[in-house]
Amino acid sequence: MFNSLSGAYHVEGACHVDPILIGKADFGFVSKYKKGATVPEGNTQFKFKTAYLKLDSTSYKWLVVNKAGMNAQFFGQGTINGGLAPNNEEYKFMIWVTDGNPDTLRIKIWWENNSVENIVYDNDMEQPIGGETIQVHAK
Repeated sequence: MFNSLSGAYHVEGACHVDPILIGKADFGFVSKYKKGATVPEGNTQFKFKTAYLKLDSTSYKWLVVNKAGMNAQFFGQGTINGGLAPNNEEYKFMIWVTDGNPDTLRIKIWWENNSVENIVYDNDMEQPIGGETIQVHAK
């Protein structure tokens, strides 16, 4: 399980719709497996106000936490600004986090057309966050 109440970090060139946009992104998420579950549950929200981009998760597919409880990665689907991708399906997203010094986050959002990824947003590497902290819990 990992979670973050909220946080913000600076992004440059991450918004593939308009790569010259610069600003802060806000996020909040919780992802965990309930006892006996094979699919994690939770909620993710990501906002990059400069681009008027708001991702809201609708479902998760998987979550991986390393044994040391420092790193986690999860994959899910959702909508952007309440709508579907151009292929009339939900957007896909993947998040990588590190609970360290500093805490870091990478997020990639895309949609697929004939197995070709159309990137909407990707900060391309885990970047230090500001504000709140990321907490990763391994059992």
